[in-house]
Amino acid sequence: MYACRNQGNRGTAFRFGVVFFAIFLLAACETQVTNGDEGDGDVSDLCGNDHKDEGEVCDGLDLAGQGCEAQGFGPGLLACRPDCTGFDTSTCSPATTCGNDFIDMGEFCDGMDLGGQSCVTLGFGPGALSCKLDCLDYDRSQCRAPVTCGNGRRDGAELCDDGDLNGATCQTLGFGGGELACLDNCGDYDTSGCAASLRCGNGEIDAGETCDETALAGQTCESLGFGAGALACQTDCKDFDRRGCGAPLTCGNGGGDGVEVCDGEDLDGKTCVDLGFTGGELACNGQCTAFDTSGCTSGCTPECGERECGPDPVCGESCGDCDEYSTCDEAGQCVEICNLDPIDADRTLTIDLKTADVVATFTLDGETMPDNSQSNARGYLVFSRIDSGGQYWVGVGDKGQARIEATIFTGVYDLFFEGGGEDYQDVLPDQKILLERGRSFSADETLSFDLKTIRVSGDVTLNGRTMPDNDNSNERGYLVFGNRGTGDAYWLGIGATGAAHYSKVFFAANYDVHFSGADEDYQDVLPEQRIVLFRERSLTRDATLDADLKTVRIDGDVTLNGQAMPDSGGSYDRGWVVFSIPETGNSYWVGVGANNAAAYEATVFAETYTILFAGGDDDYQDVLPYQRLQIAAGRALTSNQRFDIDLKTVRVSGTFTLDGERMPDSSNSYDRGYAVFTGATTGWYHNIGIGASGPASFDERLFADTYDVVFSSTDDDYQTVLPYLKTRVAKALALNADRNLSYDLRTVQISGAITLDGQTMPDNGLSSNGRGSLGFRSRNADSTLWLSIPATGAAVYSTALFAGDYDILYSPWDRDYQDVTPLANVQSGRAVTFDGNTMRNIDLTTHRLSLTLTLNGQTMPGNGSENDRGSLGLTMKETGDTDWQAVGIRGAAKIDDPVFEGAYDVRFSAYDADYQNVLPPQDILLKTGCFRMENCELNPADLSGAWYAIPSAPWWTPVSLALVQNADGAIEGAFYSSGYTGIVFNGRREGDKASFEFQPYCLVHTEGTLLNGCMMTGTMEARNCASTVPFSQFVAFRLE
Repeated sequence: MYACRNQGNRGTAFRFGVVFFAIFLLAACETQVTNGDEGDGDVSDLCGNDHKDEGEVCDGLDLAGQGCEAQGFGPGLLACRPDCTGFDTSTCSPATTCGNDFIDMGEFCDGMDLGGQSCVTLGFGPGALSCKLDCLDYDRSQCRAPVTCGNGRRDGAELCDDGDLNGATCQTLGFGGGELACLDNCGDYDTSGCAASLRCGNGEIDAGETCDETALAGQTCESLGFGAGALACQTDCKDFDRRGCGAPLTCGNGGGDGVEVCDGEDLDGKTCVDLGFTGGELACNGQCTAFDTSGCTSGCTPECGERECGPDPVCGESCGDCDEYSTCDEAGQCVEICNLDPIDADRTLTIDLKTADVVATFTLDGETMPDNSQSNARGYLVFSRIDSGGQYWVGVGDKGQARIEATIFTGVYDLFFEGGGEDYQDVLPDQKILLERGRSFSADETLSFDLKTIRVSGDVTLNGRTMPDNDNSNERGYLVFGNRGTGDAYWLGIGATGAAHYSKVFFAANYDVHFSGADEDYQDVLPEQRIVLFRERSLTRDATLDADLKTVRIDGDVTLNGQAMPDSGGSYDRGWVVFSIPETGNSYWVGVGANNAAAYEATVFAETYTILFAGGDDDYQDVLPYQRLQIAAGRALTSNQRFDIDLKTVRVSGTFTLDGERMPDSSNSYDRGYAVFTGATTGWYHNIGIGASGPASFDERLFADTYDVVFSSTDDDYQTVLPYLKTRVAKALALNADRNLSYDLRTVQISGAITLDGQTMPDNGLSSNGRGSLGFRSRNADSTLWLSIPATGAAVYSTALFAGDYDILYSPWDRDYQDVTPLANVQSGRAVTFDGNTMRNIDLTTHRLSLTLTLNGQTMPGNGSENDRGSLGLTMKETGDTDWQAVGIRGAAKIDDPVFEGAYDVRFSAYDADYQNVLPPQDILLKTGCFRMENCELNPADLSGAWYAIPSAPWWTPVSLALVQNADGAIEGAFYSSGYTGIVFNGRREGDKASFEFQPYCLVHTEGTLLNGCMMTGTMEARNCASTVPFSQFVAFRLE
């Protein structure tokens, strides 16, 4: 006998005969022999004997009397799959009835024949109902949602509703793993989060697939109603790729034919009213594939209520706009984003620090928390400031009631609980959990929390079998539980030998669960890769999470310009094929060797990849450019396959001249500079030197790609010809063939004097060091030229720059070394164009700021020890630089000093409790400066362009971003920061909010608010990264 795993259904009553339906289930389910007498009981022991045995759908020539027609296709030659689990229909022709615009037996609809149904009759809102290509169901994706959609419960005609999926999963719908979701209108499943069918890529159409590789079920562009062209299959096997097809041949003739929904004025008798609108002018789109309802009216009455801004919830019409210093929240209220006007005159401020006493008690799973057998705290309540990211940890003790008493600064906090390290306590998971987000403390509070734990267990198998042992004694890999509320990850090893079983107590929460194969230097069982197993899995009770890791074998040859790759002169790999998983940021490198055919083979997890090729460092190989090239994106590797790569290179040569003349020789022996080619798809750059003397020429082979080209001069300690700067000479240059390029580097001479408040800058009275440095930051390339301002005498400067646009900065020396100016870096010119020799004087303007801190309305008490109570920080918005000044041991907590004119954030950092007993040891943001961005003409609706982001936290460095906002709001691009370069991913634009991630070393999650088309402020958070300040605010300026 055999047992079939229930595959579920999609809530549609199929009109098939009983025999067909039974065969369909047999072909779609997993079948196994349970009482066979031969072999190990697997169907494969009998498959191939040309006799359909128990547990087989067919076997060789024995098709159980079935044919193409019985499978729902037209005439053709039905065959049996090699594994006997189903039929091979790839040579069957399409069903002859589907597509004839008439509902035949077994069809729900056909083309324009919808059986009199509409979105409304099916229980949905108005919209454009259509028929799916297989004629077996309606396509409700363009219908408006019914009123019950979104309540999390299936009602009426809804197929699903938020988390209520009617028991369906990606697997029951014929896909691989992943997270199934529901479309916003509750009319169908959203399978975008599902992996491709596990059989996708085998060239055969299996359950859940529309097509597979070149197996197109007999369909062509013409059979689907389009013009001639090359029909293909999408990489996930879910649908046809029609991009190579021509437009429907009949589109434009004024009559709705074939697959056309409409054509010109032929609207099939439909009006706006038929589609659920109240009136207006219906039209047809230019491709004849859908109605254009933009001219329809809904007769909707906006209901703004108490909303001040944003769209009203009924009609989507604007309820108003906020001013430049506010943003609109989800409730339609204008929320202030700054509260301190720029310092443009002497200012006296008093800021009162208010505190609140907080008492919190904790239970564990509804019971008193057990004592720790060791003398360490069982865990900590973590107060995390929303405004600054500063955290304050308070322990709950090792025994007795789990209770804390703490004095904190009033404000808004995220509250976390962190279990102590498992080496130091045996009561709680060594994990961090979110208790409450956005808790406002304005007075004393008493809180109580019950920490709920659950046990998660499971087995990890490999390709459906017990995981092999590791020949070494190290872990084979790790389950990674990423807490979505905290961003923290817990790594749980699966051991070196035996069944890969795990069981662990976690805090109840929502988790992303990944698997990471261990370093291949220490295990030989699994790929050294990280993949997603489960997304947004809510773990609120004990659960079993089994995971079967599927691997595939991929191999191929890498050729160069259609020929076998030459041998390298060394013994190092000529390059690597790189399999990158965008969702986890993980890359797996496979070398192609130093000599002989550049063949590769690798076992990788079945996943969707971006495939790159990385040429080896040219210090160690002489065959390929030292570059990275994107080969394929969205490539589903779900079965063993061959993937050959032909690398195309082009010869790029050229010459740089200087101000229209041959570039002078340098007096040193170093390159005068470099032509820097940065690939558009990878962000990887390649430098080509131009030599120290003779014509400034270059000649080298690069991968065929699209490049930004920058000239970067060598440090002026090593060359005497050019300013030490970068300048972009070409953008989005397509190099698909050999090219000879010529660029003239034009320089201008800039000079001037720097004054302070309209007067000659005073001499430095502290040392012979310079008073500061003047910087010119190029807006078209990531570089700044710095000029030292001497300690005494007139503060004058003179330098050559590449012609272009610059921001002008002044950076003073530390106050231990100069007593002339305030400390923070200041911007003294923005987007200044230097197109010719220019005399530009710079006046640094200062104002006196007297700022006093009080505590709960009283003078701040003195410290009981001889240490400062804390420091006030003034962060210049334009530069991100902070000037910290201590507020003293006792007396008024005050600073009274000149500051540069500009917009500032004001923050306070109380010193550690070991050094002062006056204040909570916290970092807080006191005021947010209002930055005036004048004359911004860039479109805020599209943030595409070059941005320069300046983080304010210590040790964070500026980030250059090249962002692209797509039509659907997705954000992608590239970044550069302190020698790290790469891509921007997981980006999204919603209203004036933007979020994206990049990974210079640690993963950096960025959340920003666009103030206008030229400026963005927000936060950067380094996730799962040791030895770094995890949180920083930033300000970003769009350069172009």
